[in-house]
Order: sequence, then structure tokens, then C-alpha cells
Amino acid sequence: MLSFVLHALLFDTKPSDCFISNNRHLHSIKGSPLSKTGNDVGADVITIFSTSASSSQQQLSDLPIGISPFERTLSKSIDVQADFRNRAKPALEKAIADGIRLMEIEFPPLIGGDKSKNQFDDFDNIQELEKNKDWAMQFAPMFMGDKSYCDGKTWLVFPDLKECEIAKKEWTGARYRESTFTTIEAATNFLSSDSYDAPWGAAFMSGVSKMMAGDDKKDAGLLGDLSSLDDLEYGKNAPATMTFIIQPGNGGPVEDWINCEKIFLGGEKTTSHVIINGALDKVRAGYYPAVFFPKLAATVDRFFNKFESVFYLKPCTDKGVYGWLYRVYPGKVPSFLFMCSYFMKIWQNIHYHLFIIYRAMANHFTNTVNK
Repeated sequence: MLSFVLHALLFDTKPSDCFISNNRHLHSIKGSPLSKTGNDVGADVITIFSTSASSSQQQLSDLPIGISPFERTLSKSIDVQADFRNRAKPALEKAIADGIRLMEIEFPPLIGGDKSKNQFDDFDNIQELEKNKDWAMQFAPMFMGDKSYCDGKTWLVFPDLKECEIAKKEWTGARYRESTFTTIEAATNFLSSDSYDAPWGAAFMSGVSKMMAGDDKKDAGLLGDLSSLDDLEYGKNAPATMTFIIQPGNGGPVEDWINCEKIFLGGEKTTSHVIINGALDKVRAGYYPAVFFPKLAATVDRFFNKFESVFYLKPCTDKGVYGWLYRVYPGKVPSFLFMCSYFMKIWQNIHYHLFIIYRAMANHFTNTVNK
């Protein structure tokens, strides 16, 4: 079976356009030249470039290797996540140099290694939390060559106290201690004049947890060890040069997203804020109805729509077609990359469904690059 990776510029195709692949005889969108590249094992890679003048000079990012859902041997034999980090670091540095202070990094955290999993495998939120924690722990030291990120000036902001405790126990080297370990709650309480938005039932759980704790001053019992939190102090590790906020909201309380805005508003304008796998597309696309989540909905236009996607690799599927929405800053437009597992597929059908599903994400990309 052939596996085609089709790069298409979403903004220059229309639902009426079609792409037909039939036994290696390819018919492209009218007037669009085809060019072949090879960057993945076992796949024919075809890039479709738009003919419009506005996008003729745009550049598509090369797709990372080892992420094909059809060929798992490669993903288990290479460090896919290290490749993601190596791609994300220069993109993040470029965005910061361009004056951008709100950035997101989105990628599938379970791909790669002996236990590699893709979007079609079974996994739970705990596995994602663990992988995102480990990814951030290995990502932060990559910036320590610059003194401005050392001495606690890089904050690792975990979604809860237990994740912070586990990270500090598992990653004990001196290079990891250059960062400040904190949580969304602790950072919000320290930076914001507005009160921390606690999840529903948090007060009750906190009370029960403290009753069971061994040390009232440091140990929060079931919720984690308070001693794992680094003290936040102006003139020492505050203000931060950069904050990495790890998986807020996604699989957790929606209040995490609300508190992210408070962390930003309470911090210095010079601080760079990076959300790692926070599923911001769900917030921006209205996944949480405003009638039920008014405080979250209010953050979209004034905050989350301002985020720049510096490294974005999102799987998408529809009726036998598997692919990725991929962008690396400073790429001007995102590209859809489709993998077809059989010989003939009508682009009109693919585009119609995925255009509806990913329209909100595409609009976000368009707005950020046309500011």
C-alpha cells in the first residue's frame, strides 16, 4: 500500500478543489506544480504548492521523521522527542528575538522509544502528564548556555503540586536545579493581585489532605509535598526570564487556563511565557461553551488568541486519512500533511471535513502571522 504525505496550503485551497492519487499517477490542484521530497522511511512525499502570489514565497517546514502511523519500527528506534526539542528550541529563540512573549508548543508526547504510542493507541492523561513533565525537564536545560535563564530565572510551572514533587525527585542533577520548580497555583498567588481560581472541590480536598499530612507546615498530604516548591522571591528568581507552563487545563481543571492569564498579567512584560501541550486550540475553538464557562470564554480574545505557535505538530484523522497540522516558527503558514493508506482519495472530501474541524486553528495561525 502506498503512503502519501500531502503538503497543502489550507488558505489557498477551496472546498471545490480536489486531489486524486491513482497508482502513482498524480493529478494536482489545477495549475499547481508538484515536487517530490523524501524525509520519511517508506513513504512517497509529495508537496503541493499554491499558485497564488501571496503564498508562492512561503516556506513549508520539513516533517519530523518517525511519526508515521503505518511504520512504528522507526519511531521505536530513534529519539523522536529529542528531535522535537531540537526543532522547538531555535524556533522559540527566534520568536523571542522578534519580541514575541506569548508562545505555545504542541506535539504528541507519547511518540518515540520502546513504548511509542500514536493517536490510535490507548493511553490516559497520567501517561501524557508524565511525558510532558519529562519533555519540559529536558527542554529547559537547553537554554542554560545563556546566563539570563540560569539562577532560577527559568520557571517550570507544573499543573499541580504532585507533578512538581515527582519532577523534583526524578530529575536531581545540578543542571535541572538551575530552574525554579513551582505550580500554577503558587505562581498565580505570587504574581497576581487577583485571587487564584481554584478547581471545584479543591478546598474540600485540601482540608482532607492536610488532616492526613505528617507535617502541617510542609507536607500537603495527598496533594503533594509543599517542600518541593521553590520559594519565589523578587531579586532572586523573580521576575522570571521565561516560564514553561506544562499541560495546563488539558485533562485537568479548566481553571488552569484562566490562571495562565493571571500569571501573565501579574508578571513583567519582559518575561516570555511558553505553554507546553496546553491544547489551546480547544479553548480558542469554543470547545467549552461560553454559557457554561464564561470566565474561560472571556480569556480567548484578550489572551489566548495572542499566542504564537512556535512548534506545532497536531495529528488529524478523517475516514482513513491520517495526517498532521504542522508549523515551525517563523513559517508564515501552517501546512496540512496527509497520509493516505490506499491508492485513490478525493481531496474534496478530505478538505471538506478537515476544513470544518480545524478552521478555528487555521484562523488562529492566520491572525498571528498577519498582526
